[in-house]
Amino acid sequence: MIGLIYPGVSRLDYDFTYKGGVFPRHIESNNDPLVAHWLEKIIHILPVAQRPEGYNPLGVKNLDPRLIGRLGQTGKECYDAIISRDVSSLGASMNDCMECWEAILPHTVRHPTVTTDLLGIMRFYQENYPGAMYSGCGGGYLYVVSEEPVPGVDALPLEQAGDATVWAVDQASDTPAKKNFCDSHGLQYCVIGENALRGYPQEQLDSPSGKKKVIVTGCYDWFHSGHVRFFEEVAELGDLYVVVGHDENIKLLKGEGHPMFSDKQRRYMAGSIRLVKQSLVSSGNGWLDAEPEIERIQPDIYAVNQDGDRPEKHDYCKARGIQYIVLQRLPKEGLPKRESTNLRGF
Repeated sequence: MIGLIYPGVSRLDYDFTYKGGVFPRHIESNNDPLVAHWLEKIIHILPVAQRPEGYNPLGVKNLDPRLIGRLGQTGKECYDAIISRDVSSLGASMNDCMECWEAILPHTVRHPTVTTDLLGIMRFYQENYPGAMYSGCGGGYLYVVSEEPVPGVDALPLEQAGDATVWAVDQASDTPAKKNFCDSHGLQYCVIGENALRGYPQEQLDSPSGKKKVIVTGCYDWFHSGHVRFFEEVAELGDLYVVVGHDENIKLLKGEGHPMFSDKQRRYMAGSIRLVKQSLVSSGNGWLDAEPEIERIQPDIYAVNQDGDRPEKHDYCKARGIQYIVLQRLPKEGLPKRESTNLRGF
C-alpha cells in the first residue's frame, strides 16, 4: 500500500512508539527516472522455490538489539547505494542484510520443511557477484546485483511455463537454482552438453572499459567513407558496438539482390575499423533486428543517422532508458558525400 502512495524508490523508518510500529514514522522517496532505469539494469531476479507447506520462519528467534539495529542500518545503506548508483555498496548492503536475517531468524534460509539448499544457492551468487539476497523468508526469488549479465537468472516463472514439461539449458547456464526450481514445480530439467551445441556458439562480449556503451546498427553493405565518418562521430560518445543486419533480414527489408556482401564479410569490415570495440551480427528481425544484441550489451546510447531513424527505435529506447541520438549524414571535411545506394546503382 505504501508503494501506491509513494511511487519510486522509498526508505521507510519504523518506530514501535509511533502508532504501534504499524505505520512508518518517516518516509524518504526518490523519483529520479535515471535511478529507476539503473536499478532495473543491475537487479537480476532468479525464481528459486516456493515456501513449502508448514514452513514457519518464527520457530527460532534471536532478537538481539545489536543485530536488529544492524539490520535497520543495512536498509539505509541499501537506499543510499541505490540513490548514488553504487553497485558495490548495494551488493554489500544486501549481503549484510541477509547475514542479519540468518542470525535473527535462522529459519529464514534453513528449516526442516525446506528441501532446497537456499543457503548454498545464495552463497554461490554472493561469492561470484557484488551481492544477493532473498525476496522473503523460505525462498521465493533471489535478487542478484550485477552490471554484467548473470547466467541462470533467466529462470522460468511458473506463470509463464504454460504446458511446458521440460526446461533445457546449456552447460554454461546450468545452475543449482534452476534444477531446484524444476524439482519443486514438476518440470524435467535437461542440461545439453557442449558437443550437442557445437556449431552454434554465442558471441562473447568484450570486457567493458568503464566508458559509456554506444550501439549502432545497420546493413553496412558497400562499406565506404561515410560509414567510417559515422563511426568516428559515434565513437566520441563511448565504446562503440556495431551490429550488422543478418542476410535474411537485409533481404526482407531491402529486397532481392541485397545484401551484396554476406553478414560475415560485413561484420569483418565494420569490426576492422580501429574505432569499433566489437562488431556482431543481429539475430532478430525487422527494423529492431538487433534487439537481442541490445539486451545483451545493455548500451547507454543508441545512435542512428537520419536514414536509420525509425519511430519504433525511438520508442524502444525511451521505454528502456537508452539515450537515442540521430546524427546528420555529413561527410568528412574534404571528402565527397557517399551513399551505398549511389555506389551500387540500385
